[in-house]
Amino acid sequence: MNKSFSASRALPVLLLATLAAGCSRQAPPEERAAERWDLLVAGKADQAWDYLTPGYRQTRPRELYAAEIAVRPVRWTSAEVMGVECPEQDRCMVKVKIDYSLRSQARGVGMIESYVVSDETWIRSDRGWFHLPPEAAK
Repeated sequence: MNKSFSASRALPVLLLATLAAGCSRQAPPEERAAERWDLLVAGKADQAWDYLTPGYRQTRPRELYAAEIAVRPVRWTSAEVMGVECPEQDRCMVKVKIDYSLRSQARGVGMIESYVVSDETWIRSDRGWFHLPPEAAK
């Protein structure tokens, strides 16, 4: 029996190992925050719901969350992650600049365009990083 390990036999093993390593990679909180905001800007709050902490998702069904976001008078136009600080191993603060437009209630003013800088709390679990909305942290 030939015990040599040929390159043709090694390739599938290496490929499987690479795929397994890629599947276990957890995106950092700043990447997750950018993905979440891309969805919110695109009007896909139902998909952004997946980025919320599992505990928050248990208290706020996907449909309710998406409906609440849809009726807000503000429309997000873009978002940019400005930085991240992690005071604890499993908790990070992600700073996000959010551009938005809002129809003014003042007569003759029309649309107002501005931005806000938000500090978001992101929590790590065994399944990755999740956003903890401010109302859930109270």
